[in-house]
Amino acid sequence: MGAATGWPGCTAHDARARHRKAILELTRATRDRTGNLPPLPAIYPDSMAPVVRQTQDGHRELTEMRWGMPGPEQYGGHPVTNTRNTRSPHWRR
Repeated sequence: MGAATGWPGCTAHDARARHRKAILELTRATRDRTGNLPPLPAIYPDSMAPVVRQTQDGHRELTEMRWGMPGPEQYGGHPVTNTRNTRSPHWRR
């Protein structure tokens, strides 16, 4: 239960707000496009995750993007999380 109101979601909401604020401060992002950023106990390939990117107009923006790199087409193009063969022409696209 939330300490101030007794509403069950209050504490969780406060934790998410603090987490988002910490990301913004750490990365010096000036825009927040995440909305209600959910808690993330882990980040998995092909799932949404918070990312800070530089926009075309020069602002640092916190947003959510699908995590992972596209895999080689000959292996189905599924997202990959690490690169073992950096000499592969796939990584030079």
